[in-house]
Amino acid sequence: MGFSTLRAALLALAFLSAVTFLTPLARAADLNEMHELEEDAPPEPDPYTIIEQATREITLNPMDAKAYADRADAYLQLGQLERALANLNLATAINPNDSIYLQKRGSTLRDLGDPSGAIRDFDRAIAIDPKYSYTYVERGLALYDMGRFREALENYTQAISIDPHDDFAYNNRANVYSVLGEWYRAFADYNTAMAINPENVNIRYNRSRAFITNGYFTAALDDLNYVLKYNNIDVDALELRAEALIATGDDRAAVDDLNNALALNPHNPITWGKRGLARIRIGENDGGLDDLTNAIAIDPSAENYANRGSASYQTGNYQKALQDLNRALEIKPEFHQARLRRAKTNEKLGNAGAAMEDYQAAARHGNGQAKRLLKTHNTAW
Repeated sequence: MGFSTLRAALLALAFLSAVTFLTPLARAADLNEMHELEEDAPPEPDPYTIIEQATREITLNPMDAKAYADRADAYLQLGQLERALANLNLATAINPNDSIYLQKRGSTLRDLGDPSGAIRDFDRAIAIDPKYSYTYVERGLALYDMGRFREALENYTQAISIDPHDDFAYNNRANVYSVLGEWYRAFADYNTAMAINPENVNIRYNRSRAFITNGYFTAALDDLNYVLKYNNIDVDALELRAEALIATGDDRAAVDDLNNALALNPHNPITWGKRGLARIRIGENDGGLDDLTNAIAIDPSAENYANRGSASYQTGNYQKALQDLNRALEIKPEFHQARLRRAKTNEKLGNAGAAMEDYQAAARHGNGQAKRLLKTHNTAW
């Protein structure tokens, strides 16, 4: 881009009226900043005020890279990523060797779904300033988005070598180890991150997921109780705690969490399904079946039909169970757990031949329970 072309573009952007700003997007509160500020702490600058001030500065000097960067930061606060990117493009065009501008543009590109473009900017930023740890963390995130997990690990490790007290880098590296199933290393990093910043609820949430995956449900509950203490409307944490409560046999407490989750987000079929099955287990059969019907209305998947079929089986409505299990297998013929449930349902209905066909089909596809039941039934029949 020639200087005259750049200057024209800068002038055009400089005179954008402040009244054209988009309505800010709703953003979740940063859970790590929920504690009260000190009384004498200065108030946070208002992003609209920053935008107005930066626009005045740009009007006076269209080559003011910092003003464009400041305006980009304000747009980022408001969730207006495209406008932030436009300003960062101009800031980097004016000053292409500013590693911070490149790092911020890379982060914005990643948030806009362009991890490849983000990595190009991070590479340039690191070439200019190889000692800024946060750029490695950001490049790790972009590599993670692309499924390049080992490269992401290398970047987080580099960030940690520069700043051994970066809890965010340890947390992110733990997340990658979790994806790779390297649980010993994942827990070591989560625990290190927690030792550095014990009040970081995001680390506790991520560690709780790892605990649940590995069957440490009581430990998971400890972390999730802490998370929900500071934000009792965190839907993901409510869902996860319900999962841990179900695993420990406390279905009634799980239903309470799922009630709250559904009040906040009534359009998640998984939540309806979990609550439906939990309600069946505590004897609320009609309500549980209604929940499972709601799950199907939102997502008529094989899994949701199979769940309602299983619930009907548990309540003794074998004909209804058979209808739903038939539908599940129409949608997903390889769903052999549903086939096994249908075999048991046909047994209850006296359809021995149909039951045997399903047991045999499930056994042929490696279902161990079907193999064991088939052996028993071959002896009995």
